[in-house]
Amino acid sequence: MNKVFALSTLLCLVAVGVVCSYVFGIPRVADGVVEPDETAQIRYEAQALAAAGEPARTVFDEETEETYVSFVVPAGEQRMELTEEAASFKRGGGDDSEMIMFADVNFDGVLDVGVLTSIGYMGVNLFHTYYTFNNMTKQYEEVPDLGEVPYGVEIDAATRTMVARMKDGPTWVEEIITYDGTTYTRTRSK
Repeated sequence: MNKVFALSTLLCLVAVGVVCSYVFGIPRVADGVVEPDETAQIRYEAQALAAAGEPARTVFDEETEETYVSFVVPAGEQRMELTEEAASFKRGGGDDSEMIMFADVNFDGVLDVGVLTSIGYMGVNLFHTYYTFNNMTKQYEEVPDLGEVPYGVEIDAATRTMVARMKDGPTWVEEIITYDGTTYTRTRSK
C-alpha cells in the first residue's frame, strides 16, 4: 500500500510540475530544452527544479565556497551572485523559503522571483529584490524602480497594491506599495 501511495504522490508532483512549467513558460528536461549533465550536481539540481516548476533556488557550492541564486532559463542556468549579507544568511542556515519569494509584483499575471538582498532589525526584517523573466533576452532581469520589498508581501491584484509588515523600533509598520503600470509608490503606516 505504501508503494502505491508513494508512486501516486510522485505522479501528482510530476503532473503539477508539468502544468506549472507550461503556465509559467519554465523550461523542462522533458522538453529537451535543458540537457542532463551528470558531471555537475548543481546543474542537475537546477534541471530537477525546472522539471518541478521551480524557476529559482539558492546554491552554496562547498567546493568553491560560492553562494548564488540559480535561475532556470532556456539556455540552462543563469547565475546571480548574492549580496554578502544574503550569502552569510544562507551559509548560516537560511533556507530557500526565506531566500527566494514568488509574487506577481508587476501585476502581469506571472509570478516574479524575489531574491534576498538585505536583512534589517537584527535579522527580523528580510528584504528582497524582484526579477521578472524577459522573453526577448531569455534572462531574469531586476524589476526597474521597485527597490527592495519586505518579506511576506501580500498582493492585491485588483488594486495593484502590495502590503508588507516589518519591525521598526518597538512597533510593527505596514509598507504599502502601489503600482500604476509604470511607477511604484511607497507609503508607510503604523
